[in-house]
Amino acid sequence: MTVRTVPVTADTFTSSSRRGENFSSLSYVEVSASSSDTRHGYFFAPIPREIERGATVVSGKLRLVSYAATAVSRTISARGLASVASYSRMSWVSQPAITGPTATLTSS
Repeated sequence: MTVRTVPVTADTFTSSSRRGENFSSLSYVEVSASSSDTRHGYFFAPIPREIERGATVVSGKLRLVSYAATAVSRTISARGLASVASYSRMSWVSQPAITGPTATLTSS
């Protein structure tokens, strides 16, 4: 089995309170949920061309670092996108559909 590290090449987040704005030019991604604002983060890591055809991906890891200074436990869910996304134009109103299983992690 060959292990490959694939870097994220695009990212952004969307905000329910700033529905038409795009945040892809920022150097960070915000993810949150509250009664006044929900923010969804999006990350793109392309499968390298040399392993794209005929290969089977058996596992994957998404490593995120939280900079929030809080002792509250948080649940993070990761989902696949149903279509190719334009990260530089994505906003709350143009979020792509999601598909497939959900991976969930609770940190404390």
